[in-house]
Amino acid sequence: MSADVTLSCNSCGQAVAELNVTYNLTPMLKAAGFRGWRWVARPTTTVTELAEHLARVSAELRRDSARYQAMNPVNGWGTYPGLLMALEDFTDRAKRFPDSVISTWL
Repeated sequence: MSADVTLSCNSCGQAVAELNVTYNLTPMLKAAGFRGWRWVARPTTTVTELAEHLARVSAELRRDSARYQAMNPVNGWGTYPGLLMALEDFTDRAKRFPDSVISTWL
């Protein structure tokens, strides 16, 4: 199971960013200050708010990488480096497309 977040171009409907995160990484995300997938899915959450929040979470993950790497799921589904790369890529795209529309599959 995973959470999927897509940003789509407001005018053309094309996907401009996608984030797929296994729920196995939820403890790591929460420890780094992530507000939760339900917050992402709220209709009032803006792309700018989401980008700023994910940037803070990424910064925290980088600040104490040893702590978070130790939280890698024992079943191998999801890793610290993969999560960090996905968050940072998504955040960069969200900053480039602040007028996009958020859709989620939780």
